[in-house]
Amino acid sequence: MKKNVEMIKTLVLWILFLSSMALVIIRYNLIGHNAYTESKAGVSYEVENENITPSNIIIRINQYYMTQILRDKNIYYSEAKIRLINALSQKNSLKNIKESDYTNAKKLPNIVLLFDAIPADYIEKIINLKGTSISDIGYIKEICFLQDSQYVYIKTTEDFYELKGKNKNTFESVKQLSSKNYTRYYPKFENINDNENILLPLTFDIQMKVACTKNILDEVKIADIAEHILKDRFDFTSSLIQKNGDYFYSYNNGQEILRITSQGFIEYKKEGMENIQADLKISTYAMFEFLNLIGMNHKNIVISSVEKMDRNTGTIYKFDIRQQKDDIEVFMQDDVSDGYIEVSGDTVIAAKLYLRYPGEYTGDEKIIMEPAKALNVQIEDIQEIMGIQDVEQVIAKIQDIRLIYAMNTDDNLQASWRYSIGEYIFIINAFTGDLMNYGMVKI
Repeated sequence: MKKNVEMIKTLVLWILFLSSMALVIIRYNLIGHNAYTESKAGVSYEVENENITPSNIIIRINQYYMTQILRDKNIYYSEAKIRLINALSQKNSLKNIKESDYTNAKKLPNIVLLFDAIPADYIEKIINLKGTSISDIGYIKEICFLQDSQYVYIKTTEDFYELKGKNKNTFESVKQLSSKNYTRYYPKFENINDNENILLPLTFDIQMKVACTKNILDEVKIADIAEHILKDRFDFTSSLIQKNGDYFYSYNNGQEILRITSQGFIEYKKEGMENIQADLKISTYAMFEFLNLIGMNHKNIVISSVEKMDRNTGTIYKFDIRQQKDDIEVFMQDDVSDGYIEVSGDTVIAAKLYLRYPGEYTGDEKIIMEPAKALNVQIEDIQEIMGIQDVEQVIAKIQDIRLIYAMNTDDNLQASWRYSIGEYIFIINAFTGDLMNYGMVKI
């Protein structure tokens, strides 16, 4: 009888032990939570087509006629990727060229894809190629396809290249565009500003709607996000909840800090990392995984640029992150910079993002201002902010103009013009001409 009792006690103890172990495993995230992520074995955190899109597309029909594609970029981008595959299928076709050769090529009929700075590895990935002649050329800024020619030209952050494909670059979308009443653009500031990508429309008639945004925190609890980021350190953090609903978490005397606001803004920083060898593929995986952990679908984001930076603790990668609404970039930050994630090796060490995503359109379509008019409405304020009295000096410093959606104080997305001028970014409401935001950034 005693023997049976002892056996029952032993069995109960084993059951309790195994149950506690299972709870510990779940608690410390060794078993994934279905609300956020699947097992790594079944997830592919690699760059996909949706993650890389050009910031702008410029088409030169002939010597005198040019246009800029503000919407429906995917039509032209899809054809361009096919033409790039054609050029890269030819072995030993890559040739280093002078900047003047590149500039001259852009004067011929062409279609140019503009990027902020995208690793050539990513471009290879989205066209399903590997180990091509562009693998080691660094970060791509522009890809120029000469129409009805075999040649493709590439501008990187460091150099210029020429590719010769087997077949000619034919673009059916451009042929169809040429037969339509498309909006013509011209380099209005060419006598003041030498950036050939700064184009303005001769006429302008675009209508857009306001769109709402959705807060991820309406679907996911802040504490759950914090637990997924901090993992086994979560139970050892100091936490603070402010009256306005903002959450602060601090671990190891502030070496790891997480802040999440009720409006959906998240800021994360982790210090004390050892020097780890940089690996773009591993860091890209870590960046995508972090997005998944905070409830964002990595397939819905766009990597606008990647920067390789040297720090005291080693080399890191900074990924600038944006979302899109119908091929138009969306900016949701409190300031004018992009959302970003910084990664050292396979560890995220900093992030600044909005836990929101574009929602449905609301209201009726309205005509938006053309970019020169919106700039003119705010030019005096811009001069004052920059400390420049001469308008021409402001114009000479313009590096980029693009149509975006920017989030206003009501958390709605307004059609806006984003101007990169010198070290400043200015965002002007394209409906009203109001200056929505501005600030100094690293250009």
